[in-house]
Amino acid sequence: MTPPDDNNSLSISIIDTNDYNAISQCTFDTDGDKTLINGITPQGMQQIMVGPPQPITGVSCYGMCVSTYGECYDANRQYFGPCCNGYCSATRCQPWV
Repeated sequence: MTPPDDNNSLSISIIDTNDYNAISQCTFDTDGDKTLINGITPQGMQQIMVGPPQPITGVSCYGMCVSTYGECYDANRQYFGPCCNGYCSATRCQPWV
C-alpha cells in the first residue's frame, strides 16, 4: 500500500497505527534523519512517534497481521504472523491494555 503524494509539508510527530503493525511492516520516508519509536497510549492505542517532527514524504507497507484475539500460533506452534495491535500471549493476540 502506498498512498498518493499530496505535496503537504505538515510536520508529523505522531502517527496513529491502531489496526496495523506499522512500526515493523511499513517504511516511512522523510527528507531528513528520523527516529521512529513505538508507543501505546493509556487507552491502549498504538502510535509511532517521529523525532524530530517532519513531513512524511512516503509510506510503503507490506504483509499482514493478526487481529486482536486471533491466533498468532496454531496448535502445532506454527507462527501465523505479528499481532496488529497488541502482543502474542500463548497462541492468541492480546490487546495492549
